[in-house]
Order: sequence, then structure tokens, then C-alpha cells
Amino acid sequence: MDTLLYFILLFLLVGAVAADIRTYRIPNLLTLGGAVIGLFLSGLTGYVNGHFYTSLTGSVSGFLLLITITFPCYVFRILGAGDVKLLGCVGAFLGLKSGLTAFVATLLMGGFLSLVIAVAKGRFLELLKNIQSALVAGQAGWLTERKMHLDIADNSVAKMPYSVAIFLGVLITPLLSRYI
Repeated sequence: MDTLLYFILLFLLVGAVAADIRTYRIPNLLTLGGAVIGLFLSGLTGYVNGHFYTSLTGSVSGFLLLITITFPCYVFRILGAGDVKLLGCVGAFLGLKSGLTAFVATLLMGGFLSLVIAVAKGRFLELLKNIQSALVAGQAGWLTERKMHLDIADNSVAKMPYSVAIFLGVLITPLLSRYI
């Protein structure tokens, strides 16, 4: 992971967090513009280091994979479109391997923050019931091979601007990269 790209990404994520906390929206200028900048800078650093093709394909792969992985979360209203595009931006900056590591770290941070928020609101047991309902509904749909309507957003116990989890996940990615 290139250190300069990492710090530029963190700077961009701070802007996304500020916008998300204020409005529960992340501007396309930050998400899509950031992805374009990530792709460009990855290609440029790859060119300077003599690994243009490898660097650019890693960046494009990271972008596409994180968009593809998170798009179903948008469909089921688990994540907003801005969160999905922001994770794509993360993939564009970090590439495939570090992008996947950041995704796993983001999931861990999101789960942790959800627990903290649910406990702070005195709704921890309700959170556990929602998780159980989601798992049962998913299992029933899988076993019967029929589509189930599951609107997780309507029953959210710990609604939060997910860009905070994305920022924290990217922040701990260098640490996790040593072990993954």
C-alpha cells in the first residue's frame, strides 16, 4: 500500500464522514470523484515505479470488487448508495488485497459501533432480536428458494452514518494487513 495514496484517501474519508454526519448523505464529488482520483493516482504511482499495468488493474479490481460485494447491501437497504460508492473509492485507492482487508475491517468496525450505539440507547436486546430475525428470514428464503422481503432499515436499532465505520476500517487496515 502506497503511503501517499493512503493519506490522501484518509483525507477524503474525513470529508465524507463530515458530510455523512451532517446530512446522512455522501456527495458524489467525494465518492465518484475520489474513485477517479484513486484510479489515476494508482496508475501514476505504478507508472513511476515501473508497474503501471499491475497497479492500475489492482486499483480497478479493488473498485469493482467492493462495489459488487456491497451492492446487495444497498438493495436490501443495509447501506446507502453513498456508502457503496465510498467503499468502491476505497478499493480504487487501496487496490484488491488492501481493499478487501479494508472491507473486512469496515465490517468489524461497523459491528462494533452498532453494539456501542445499541448499548448506549438501551436497545441491545432489540438489536439481538433484529439479528435473529434477519438470520431466520435469510435461512427460510434459502431453504425454500423463494424471495423474501426483508427491510432491515425499517427496524434499525443502531442507525449511524456508516462512513464512520469505513473511515475506522481504513484506519486500521495497515495493522490488519500484517495478519491477513
